[in-house]
Amino acid sequence: MEKTIDFAELEELKTQFNLLNEKLEKQQIINENLIKESMKKKIIGVERWYRARFRVLITVPILMAIFASNDYHVGYITLLAIVALFEFVLNWKCYRTLNTNELPTMTITSATECVVKHKQMRALAKKILIAPWLMMVIWTIMIASGYSWNLPLISITIVMMILGSVWGHKLEKKNRRNLEDVLHMINKMRR
Repeated sequence: MEKTIDFAELEELKTQFNLLNEKLEKQQIINENLIKESMKKKIIGVERWYRARFRVLITVPILMAIFASNDYHVGYITLLAIVALFEFVLNWKCYRTLNTNELPTMTITSATECVVKHKQMRALAKKILIAPWLMMVIWTIMIASGYSWNLPLISITIVMMILGSVWGHKLEKKNRRNLEDVLHMINKMRR
């Protein structure tokens, strides 16, 4: 009789173990799906950030035409074109380096390598563009003030440019944080 009870208990334990195993597998699949969905949202955020930058750069020819029709200095319009071209090329290289389409399916090593290269490219792009952007800012302030020492107008222009820079820096910081989160999620999925 004891052997029958032991066998029944073993069968019951085996059944419970199988149920537990099934639940764990389902939980793992659910967790993995949640991670993939979250990763997808982060990558979409990065994609939006780049699309917004490209859209802004597409408006430059329109700005150039407006400036030319308002008799702005040819040097200013040329500098605007050069800065926009460099910005576009550098952003495109950064975007292509990141390879957002394949990032979620990469190994953690490859994904990390991709994100690190992207960070290096972004840092290089900032270094390359700092001098031309500074020249654009100074020239824009001069144009806005009518090439005079109109301190209220100069102050307003400087404040607006600082606010724009701070806002752009916050967006870029959020973009970097999204990429770090994606790396963390890829690492979680590979464990």
